[in-house]
Amino acid sequence: MRIPDKSHFSLTIPLSGLCRRQISAHPSFVLIDGIGICIYDNLLPGDRKNNDHQIHENLVRGYKKYDENIFSDIGDHASLIIADFSKNKFLISSDKVGHFTYYFAPGKDSVIVSNDTGIFFRSLFPEISRESFIKYFLSGYIGGENTIFSGIRKVPPGCYLALDRGKLSVKRYHCYRTNIRSYDKKLIKASIQSRLRDCVRVYASGRNVGLMLSGGYDSTLLCRMAAEESLQLNTFTIGIKSVLSSAVSRSRKIASLFETRHHEIVFTLTEYVSIFADVFRYFDEPAFDMDMPVIFRMLSEIPKDINFIFHGFGSDELFGDRLKTQGGNFNRQSFCAFAGKKLPQELILHDKICLLHNSRLIFPFLAHPMLELALSMPLGLKKGKNLLRSISPELNKIHSESCLPDVRIPSLVRKALIMHYMPQVEKSRCIIGLLGRKTFDAILRRNVQREILLLIVFHVWFKKRFSEIN
Repeated sequence: MRIPDKSHFSLTIPLSGLCRRQISAHPSFVLIDGIGICIYDNLLPGDRKNNDHQIHENLVRGYKKYDENIFSDIGDHASLIIADFSKNKFLISSDKVGHFTYYFAPGKDSVIVSNDTGIFFRSLFPEISRESFIKYFLSGYIGGENTIFSGIRKVPPGCYLALDRGKLSVKRYHCYRTNIRSYDKKLIKASIQSRLRDCVRVYASGRNVGLMLSGGYDSTLLCRMAAEESLQLNTFTIGIKSVLSSAVSRSRKIASLFETRHHEIVFTLTEYVSIFADVFRYFDEPAFDMDMPVIFRMLSEIPKDINFIFHGFGSDELFGDRLKTQGGNFNRQSFCAFAGKKLPQELILHDKICLLHNSRLIFPFLAHPMLELALSMPLGLKKGKNLLRSISPELNKIHSESCLPDVRIPSLVRKALIMHYMPQVEKSRCIIGLLGRKTFDAILRRNVQREILLLIVFHVWFKKRFSEIN
């Protein structure tokens, strides 16, 4: 028995039929009663014996009884892979939230499935899709089933890939319930608090854990819960030297209040620019997230005895009013788009970075029970994040002195990146070919900072990813 390594999964499946020898030799599968079974569970801490033979036996029995309906019952953060030799059927599911993303490329005689797009370059040379590049340029990510590559697709959250007797299809097994179930503020408030604490307890109880402490309300709320549950809580404040003064002073006060072991990781503007390219080289697709170098730097300095780091990402998007339309309004569709399309891309980036280090980032506000609750809340309760702040009103007093900047990466840093990389972007044949010379020149004339940075991120990703593969 063994715990599957979620850092790498790949398999080439003949359309003519499953190969028992191939599945039995694959390190991720366990064979029971003529069925190959594999489960990855992102929610369970590493010391849980998720390789227990009993779990696999229960899954096989569940599959024989419920067939493809089993995916609805395997857990919110779990991915299940099934190879059924008697039915010549192969099934592989993403989880409901987006931690496990699988890419697949149908061919004439086989289909390649992997969680790493680099695998496809061994037998294919996929081209960049212009349509997908435009989607990336407009939104900063590529959601849904499409990828940046022509001929390569992915299995979205809440879906599974089915290869049934040579026929390939993507099917959905989970949809978020967005109908409003309650308008009772007290009930929703109590539900937020209990679900958030349950998630923190799973990872913090009896352990040395970490927490990214910005000095804001959300990280302070998590700090209080984690301090109550953990054996020892380590807090980390990280950022660029020139813009951290308010965050550092406030975080020190909070760390002292909850008696945490506090760490400050500060680096210079030059250091940020130097590690920028090293971060995006690991991603399967380009995605616009300027905080990734900060996360990368923090994880490289985490003590080895800390396996889990709490992060407050998602609270503003799901329990506040950050997700607004261009007209300044926000609606239920914007929350669903975030949960179903943008969020999976963010989780993929963070999970990829974590695989390079000993620690794993945990986002309690993005746990599936919290997502379900946020998507079914009345929108009026999210304005100003007032309901979330009412959970611990005493914490608001800590933050009454001054306000932290909304963005961790200031304009000074963005300008430095543009100065460093823009000469390379201006000569990029790939970007010019995808956009067309007229459109490319028009973007340069507009000189909108976000658009320029989107091109820089794509250029860095393309250059690093393709040069290493080739």
